Amino acid sequence: MHAEPMHNNKEIQARLLRGLLNFIILQFLQEEPAHGYQLIVKIRKIYGVYFGPSTVYPLLNLLEKEKLIEGSWEISNGRPRKIYSITKTGKRLIETTEDSLRLIRSKMEA
Repeated sequence: MHAEPMHNNKEIQARLLRGLLNFIILQFLQEEPAHGYQLIVKIRKIYGVYFGPSTVYPLLNLLEKEKLIEGSWEISNGRPRKIYSITKTGKRLIETTEDSLRLIRSKMEA
């Protein structure tokens, strides 16, 4: 007897979000600068999927290394926090990604 893989809506959404997480983070940072925990909370609130610090912080470091975002340290409630903001390069990537997603969607609908 073969076990059928479970493909419920929540699982499919989580897989898609993981693939688009860098894009989602860039979009959030285009709206306003934020620190990592704010991004984790916002992703969970809007998409209903939890990506923890072990997923989000390495991605933030990678985006910063690729010059798509930049971080600056601020003191908040007596502790240092790194606040991230999107760069011009990051904004250009969002535009390109949005164009690509529109093209993919139109092909899927055709």
